[in-house]
Amino acid sequence: MGALMAVALVFVLNRIRVVSLYDIAVYRHAWFLAVHSYLAPTLMIAVGGVPAYRQHVDNSAHSDLLSARC
Repeated sequence: MGALMAVALVFVLNRIRVVSLYDIAVYRHAWFLAVHSYLAPTLMIAVGGVPAYRQHVDNSAHSDLLSARC
């Protein structure tokens, strides 16, 4: 279930990114390169990658606790 939620999150984030980049390209063309090169990837990592990493760390810590009890 977690993988399905992660795929859905990335799909939604990418849709928002594409629509935002289109709007910026049309209405604020001077901002396009900075947003496309720096801001959008940073936000994608912050919103999608950080929670995934925290989940991985939490799962690793939980499995370490379980193996220490055996």
